[in-house]
Amino acid sequence: MKLPILLLCMYVIMPIAYSQQKLRLDPAEAVGGRVSQYLDTVEYITFEQTPKSIFGQINQLEITDKYYVILDWDTKCVLIFTKAGRFHAKIEGQKLNPQHPNFYNFNLDKTTGILEIPYYEDLYYFDLDGKMIRHEKTSLAANLGLKVKLGGDYNGYYRFEPSMPISAAHDSVGYRLTVTQGKTIIGKYLSYKIGLRYYDSFGSQMHSDFYPIPGNDSSTYFVREFDLSVYLITPHTFGQAYQFVFPAGLGLPLNFVSDTSYESKRMKYLNANRNHVYKIGNFYKQGDYLFFKTILNNYTSPSYLYSLSSQKLILIDKIVSDSSSYFLPLTDAEIGGTDFLNGGIIQFDGNYLYATYASLGLFFQYEVTKNKHPHYPPRLLSYFKNKRNQKGNPVLVKFKFKQGL
Repeated sequence: MKLPILLLCMYVIMPIAYSQQKLRLDPAEAVGGRVSQYLDTVEYITFEQTPKSIFGQINQLEITDKYYVILDWDTKCVLIFTKAGRFHAKIEGQKLNPQHPNFYNFNLDKTTGILEIPYYEDLYYFDLDGKMIRHEKTSLAANLGLKVKLGGDYNGYYRFEPSMPISAAHDSVGYRLTVTQGKTIIGKYLSYKIGLRYYDSFGSQMHSDFYPIPGNDSSTYFVREFDLSVYLITPHTFGQAYQFVFPAGLGLPLNFVSDTSYESKRMKYLNANRNHVYKIGNFYKQGDYLFFKTILNNYTSPSYLYSLSSQKLILIDKIVSDSSSYFLPLTDAEIGGTDFLNGGIIQFDGNYLYATYASLGLFFQYEVTKNKHPHYPPRLLSYFKNKRNQKGNPVLVKFKFKQGL
């Protein structure tokens, strides 16, 4: 099955042709195993629990040399913890806008350490001590969507609002992706027709579809609904990097994302074919390895490691604990949890991958494996001794795969 490139609309600059790599994968051939088979290291990072530092989940994670920066939709806050898990600072939505305290993403400039929070018709800027640096008025339209740094004064924006006309003409054209230099738009890509029913568009403003490349601040990967390709964006280029092809009955029909005959029928198709992969998510590349999640409409979205050299496919959800992980789960899928199923690998810093699940899951495994007498590191042992942590902040799992799998 060959998935075509959607019409790439050019504005000022011409995207180059990438050497796209087609990956033919069969999820039925994916293998599981034990932590010691696949992983070099596993670390369980617990976060200080005080009245100020309590949070419910990790909806966005950014990592600096000193801090973990966490967005939690439950408490409507950005929390900043040291690498040792100590509470450092907090930015509260309630203080920014008491009537509408919710915000859904933030942007971190790792060069300057400045946090940018788009908030209705405002932009707020904070340092990593949680202190506001400045506040700018903007527009709701300007704050729609997601932003990614592309080095220097270049930025990429993902805005997809097909149900909202942008002019009086109902057939106006919109662009999913734009690239700016300063305030000037220098690239427009992935055109779409305004007026598509929202239900059929599988609206995409509440989650990140940019996956920056650690160590390369001018490039980022991009994925989207109804498309099994991974795209690469730079300040001056755009194109497909990888194309995932699955066995018949597990992928999408030819031209599914671009064929107008599927308009108003795409969600109907997915509801009738819930085991079909309709999107690639959580995409990261580390040397020879590709990490990704296949997103289906049946509440199962497994995560994989694929080795480009050995062509081995590993189902991360099926990697289970052993003595090298203190008999604690790498993912909560091992104990019937759903945090990893929903979130997958939430971040990659260039060396380590990160996942998260509830403290309750960690305590459950701690209790049922006591007879194995694991040798916990001091910080983790101290954490388990305080029963209040059982219902405390989520745990962050930091891990690294072995080479040559």
